[in-house]
Amino acid sequence: MNPYEEKRRAEKAYRLADFLQFQVGITDKSIVARMNEQQWQLAAAGAGVKMPSATTQSLVLAILGTRERVTCDGLRLDPYFEHRGQIA
Repeated sequence: MNPYEEKRRAEKAYRLADFLQFQVGITDKSIVARMNEQQWQLAAAGAGVKMPSATTQSLVLAILGTRERVTCDGLRLDPYFEHRGQIA
């Protein structure tokens, strides 16, 4: 996979993770792990992206899992933004 593909996959995964967490309210990655194809299609439509591949779905799970683990004073921080000091 070339670097441009990786960047697009990461952007898509973050859009999906943000949609699932902030629009749908799912913060538990175990719920997302049980999503079927139709649910992924609905999430993709809501996030404004195409149907994610299995690799992108795994990346979404990893992002949500990391967000569950990283906390600071009770606020969930996204490690992608952590070095910028922004709360996701």
